[in-house]
Amino acid sequence: MRFVVVVENRPGTDDARKALHSAHLDYIAAHPEVLIAGSVHGGDRDPKFEGLWVVEAKDREAVHVLMEAEPFCAAGHRAAIHIYEFVPPPMFDYLFQTS
Repeated sequence: MRFVVVVENRPGTDDARKALHSAHLDYIAAHPEVLIAGSVHGGDRDPKFEGLWVVEAKDREAVHVLMEAEPFCAAGHRAAIHIYEFVPPPMFDYLFQTS
């Protein structure tokens, strides 16, 4: 199953997250079930620096476990994690092929 994960950062954690940024990127790179991840924001950079991940996992609980171990989350810098089942139409299957 695929899931979209929307994360919100805890206000006032910018400097602490900068210190963990390399560990955060290493964590993403070490987990091939993370198909894509990045920051998302409106026109002006939102101080929460919300992030969006697309994850392949057996169930919602597996995504929750993955996210709880992510360095920003493990350090308490995430205000919220929202997990949604993601079912794109077949025309987008090519985006998720891993051959």
